[in-house]
Amino acid sequence: MPYNIDRDAGNGYVFDFFRTGHTLTLVTRPGRFTLPPYLSLSSLRPGIWSFLMEGQPGLAYRVLSASELRQTPPMDWTTIATNTTASGLVQLLVTNSPAPRQFYRAVTP
Repeated sequence: MPYNIDRDAGNGYVFDFFRTGHTLTLVTRPGRFTLPPYLSLSSLRPGIWSFLMEGQPGLAYRVLSASELRQTPPMDWTTIATNTTASGLVQLLVTNSPAPRQFYRAVTP
């Protein structure tokens, strides 16, 4: 059974892992390695935040925010930006948070 854990092998190849009994086989194949987006938020001054997302170059991302997290769907995520960048970096200035606490995530459309 293959484990689709696409890991970058370089030169346009990714690794696949196969397990049979006690044997683990590593196979390379042509493919695209997709990085998960990494988000960081830093305070510039009270009420003003710098939001930075590092993702896969050339992919479109939607940056979403919500004022609360809960286990019961539906979550109330609001799109605050949609960006596609050649570098994979998205930087935003967050100045008008509608609630005392905000949560952020990035998704591909």
